[in-house]
Amino acid sequence: MVLDKRKMNVRPKPQDTQLAKSFQHRLGLALPIEALYMLRLADSNLILSHRLQELCGKTAPLEEDLALSNLAINFLGHARLFYQHLSESIEQWKSEDDIVMKRSERFFLSLLLCEQPNVDFAYTMVRQFFYDLFYLELMKGLCTSKHLPMQNIAQKIFPEASYHLQHSQHWMNVLLHGSKESLARTKKAIQVLVPYTAEFFLSDEIDLALAEEKIAPPLVEIQKKWEQIALPLCMSVGIDLKQYKHTIIGGKQGKHQEYLGHILAELQYMQKSYPGLSW
Repeated sequence: MVLDKRKMNVRPKPQDTQLAKSFQHRLGLALPIEALYMLRLADSNLILSHRLQELCGKTAPLEEDLALSNLAINFLGHARLFYQHLSESIEQWKSEDDIVMKRSERFFLSLLLCEQPNVDFAYTMVRQFFYDLFYLELMKGLCTSKHLPMQNIAQKIFPEASYHLQHSQHWMNVLLHGSKESLARTKKAIQVLVPYTAEFFLSDEIDLALAEEKIAPPLVEIQKKWEQIALPLCMSVGIDLKQYKHTIIGGKQGKHQEYLGHILAELQYMQKSYPGLSW
């Protein structure tokens, strides 16, 4: 397989990370760590978009139903920006469909939080708020990346990511300071979902190497900014996020819960039934 190094814009790293070895051994793909990093971002946005699409026509009021549908479209568009670059840079991946439709869940690198189901509106908004806050700060950091394709993509995404956070933060305030029912449901959602946020800030070899070269922002800095907003918001109703020590991780390494398999069974059905199908 041949890599177009000019399009990747940086020197490919030695294939010495466990994740890179797994892709090489199982899929025959010698991916530089920049590509693996972009794949994580793309996969997280794709899976979160799919979850939001599931709510189309099911959310009241109508304005919010449309808002969530628009968010789903935005996240899908963000995923496509990364997939498009990867399909142009990795010879074996001829198109976005090749990247999305020809991988099993073991080779999807999406964050575990993104695949969590839409239990109710509170769960959806808590999931969105946690992710939107992390995503905005990450995109802000990538806007000055030394990897020019990553920088260009982040600069396109950043304005929409800002709106996403405004939307979910508004609903968090409404739910936390609304009725007893909304507060109870939101507290329960926080208790269930906050352990998944640990994966946002867990730096592995890929994150550390790219941060050292100023290609990606250090996750420890992202965590500080995330906590500056998330901790006071939840503390305002007596919820101390620091008390939750349990963590649930694995998505960034391709280790998922059962939810992703069900999502991909639906998402990839047509391509698996009719390989090579195109519109």
